Amino acid sequence: MSPMRSFLDTYDLPHRVPVAVRVWILMLAAPAIVIGLWFVLPHTVVAVIVVAAVAILVVFGGLARILSARELKELPPRRPMKPPSVGGD
Repeated sequence: MSPMRSFLDTYDLPHRVPVAVRVWILMLAAPAIVIGLWFVLPHTVVAVIVVAAVAILVVFGGLARILSARELKELPPRRPMKPPSVGGD
C-alpha cells in the first residue's frame, strides 16, 4: 500500500477529488485560460475566434469531465441506522 493511500485511510479522507472542488477548479481555471490567451494573442479576428473556441472547449470539456465522475454514477453506500425509539447502545 502506498504511503498516500495509507494516509488517506488513516484519517478517513476521500480517495478522489470531490465534485464540488472540481467545479470550483473549473470556475477558476476557465476564465484564467481565456484571459491569458486574450493577453498573449494579438487582437485579430482569427485570434478572437481561437479564444472563443478554446473557451467553449474548456468549459464544455471541463463540465463533461466533471459530470462523468464516478461519484455521480454510483449509488451512495447504505448505512442503515436504528430509529431513536428502539433505544440502542
